[in-house]
Amino acid sequence: MIFLAKQVPKIFVTTVILQRIILVVVYFILYNLAGLKGLGMAYFFSGALHLVIMTVILKWKYDIKLKKKSYLGLLFISVFVLLSIIVRKSDLDFYIIIMLGGVLFILSMLFTNEYMKRVMGLNILHIISNKFKR
Repeated sequence: MIFLAKQVPKIFVTTVILQRIILVVVYFILYNLAGLKGLGMAYFFSGALHLVIMTVILKWKYDIKLKKKSYLGLLFISVFVLLSIIVRKSDLDFYIIIMLGGVLFILSMLFTNEYMKRVMGLNILHIISNKFKR
């Protein structure tokens, strides 16, 4: 979409076609290897592939670099995802899993709220409380 906004549809179409060809192959292989879990892994891979392609093209074509904060945010979110998978797949007592899942959920909501306040100027807790007051 960035390339359409910058009026370079040739790069947009080329990257989309290239990504889709790669992703069809990856989705097919991972589905055959791991079923629906493989599709989940392929979906994660598609996001990573998109990030890599966009980073390379934006640096090459426009000399735009993502800030370290962007990468740290992505790392933070990835750690939360991996922690939630580890908690879900663990052999701990059911109530401990529910408690840890709740802690992860609350922490992710707090992170989202802080991010939205800092970057977008929105307070999601205030927005939600206003929705319930009506």
